Parts: sequence; structure tokens; C-alpha cells
Amino acid sequence: MKKGAVRGNALRVRPSDLRTMAFCPRLLFFEVHVPRERGIAELLRLYAGKVWHFLIELFSEGEDEVAAEGAFGGALLKGRADLVRDDAIVEIKSGRGPREGVWYGDFLQASAYAFVLGKRKIVIKYRDKEVEMALKENHEIELVEAIKLLKMIIEGYLPPPKRNSWCSKCPYREFCDALGEEGDDWFPKLPWVKTS
Repeated sequence: MKKGAVRGNALRVRPSDLRTMAFCPRLLFFEVHVPRERGIAELLRLYAGKVWHFLIELFSEGEDEVAAEGAFGGALLKGRADLVRDDAIVEIKSGRGPREGVWYGDFLQASAYAFVLGKRKIVIKYRDKEVEMALKENHEIELVEAIKLLKMIIEGYLPPPKRNSWCSKCPYREFCDALGEEGDDWFPKLPWVKTS
């Protein structure tokens, strides 16, 4: 599915785009509006992640790679949940988790799958830990607000950058640097970590 495709009145988005937006909203803008071919290092990292997913799914209970599609927050969310248990969505990540809680983008991605599939609990399984989180009403509101921001970016809004050490590895670094640091003051600074 093309990012940001419109189906009826609903904008179609992938829950993984929420993860990208939380990492860096401007990166999502570039991926949507200035797409490019992935380099060999990115492809190798993606392949290693697929192997990690396969190994975890092989030894885990639940149904793996479950299609998740449904309307939520004014958008049509469509993607594949890594693993679905009777009571939870399990999002498998090949990297390490933060010291406390989960990475905010992983929380948004797993929550989107959970709400679309009618689950009220998420589990994010990192290489070094596993975190379980019950979803509450405030999480639903938070996800709807994130989807509103994501829709704006897909529709053409250029958000401010979220500078960090990964910027030096970003394939869009030159574009981003040329655009400068400016951004609207109202655009929220999305957190790095979600603890509750």
C-alpha cells in the first residue's frame, strides 16, 4: 500500500508509520514525499530483523503475522501485527529497549494494532527485555492525537526535526539540514520513552 493513500474519505496509514513519526516526524515526511531506494546496509538490517522475528515467533504462543485493518482515529489503519495472543498484541523488536518502559514509537505501533484487533494489552519484546502494558482510555486518546499529527504530515505538513545521534546516519540528512531547525512551535515534541 502506498503511504497516505486515500480510500473513500479515510486516509490509509500503516501503524509502522506511527513508529517512524515518533522517532522523527521529519523522517516520516521525507519517506512519504521524497521516497528513495533502500541501501544495502538498510536491507541487511531489515533481513536480520526478519530472521529475529521468525525465531521469536517460532517459539512463541499465538498467531503470527496477523493482518490488522480497521478504522481508528479518522484513518484506515492497515498492517500486520507480529504476534497475536488471546489477550494481547505482541510487537517484536530486534533492538534493545530503553532502561525503563518502551520506545514511544513501539508503543504507538503496538497500540494501533491492539485497538484495531480489539485487544486491551500490548507486549513489546525487545532483544534484552519484554514489557507488558494494559491499554487504558488515555492511551486511546493519545493514539488518536498521534494519528492526527501523522495525517497532517502525510497530507504535506513539514514538521520540525527531532534531532538526535541518529541524524548523522539519516539518508535525508542533507535535505533536512538545508531546511533548517525551524518548525512550528505548536507541533508537540514527541517523547522518546513511554513508561505508563
